[in-house]
Amino acid sequence: MPLLQLENVSKSYANHEALSDVSFSIPQGTIYGLLGPNGAGKTSLLRIVTTVLRADEGTVTFDDHPLTDADTKDIGYLPEERGLYTKMSVKDNVTFFAGLKGVTKEDALNRLDTYLKEFEMTPWKEEGVQNLSKGMQQKIQFIITVLHDPKLLILDEPFSGLDPLNADLLQRKVKKLRDNGTTIIFSTHRMEQVESLCEDICLISQGTKLIEGKVKDLKHRFKPHQVRLEFSQEVPSALTETFSVIEAPSETERIIQLQETEDIRQVISFLAAENVHISSLSEVFPSLQEIFVQNVTEAK
Repeated sequence: MPLLQLENVSKSYANHEALSDVSFSIPQGTIYGLLGPNGAGKTSLLRIVTTVLRADEGTVTFDDHPLTDADTKDIGYLPEERGLYTKMSVKDNVTFFAGLKGVTKEDALNRLDTYLKEFEMTPWKEEGVQNLSKGMQQKIQFIITVLHDPKLLILDEPFSGLDPLNADLLQRKVKKLRDNGTTIIFSTHRMEQVESLCEDICLISQGTKLIEGKVKDLKHRFKPHQVRLEFSQEVPSALTETFSVIEAPSETERIIQLQETEDIRQVISFLAAENVHISSLSEVFPSLQEIFVQNVTEAK
């Protein structure tokens, strides 16, 4: 059963259509990538999910009922633009925002201590936020977002400002939350992060959904019909006479472009007939970056 489902959602501002008939569903306990170029409509969509905005048309279902303002207690939202009170201490920021989600001060402080220890920030509990680095502020913002144990966690560019070590720490925490049943919407322009975290994605552009599905299925759907070969010895000259070689990454490696009438079995038959020894043979699958660029470009 999906935790969140959008059906035919549309939203306009004056003469600008931000979202047009967008539908998708997010299974419970998954990390779902929401992707799109700048101005695609992602922010409007997230604001509708968090009830900041209302859709002009369509329905939003949350936890098997129509989404209402009361559901925000079960939603955590880390926006791209941060919102800490810099003149307040870490402790006061956390207890204030936790209180808005119905968490008592005592519970908030106990949970904060656990997170600060995990993030190696215990000495900064009483420190003013303005004295924290950008990366530290980001970790505090993350703690505030998850402190009330939301059913749905929305992360918009959550690793911005973090060094590789802290980004890895936060990624492991996100996966742990997923493993414990939290459903997560992950919005970013960093496709390598999407590939490492997300099982499913939805790509929107100009307010319209372009593609949706499991990452592995989309890689198969958009594969370029290419084969990568690495030879144990010299590359056979007959290879270029039989197939279209499009790239030579190294002296012993070749990538060939198969025609519509060809498949990998013909490559294997060629190698056997030529008595060629290879180190590896594999289909070439596109990265999410390549899928993103291809679909957004074609939609323009």
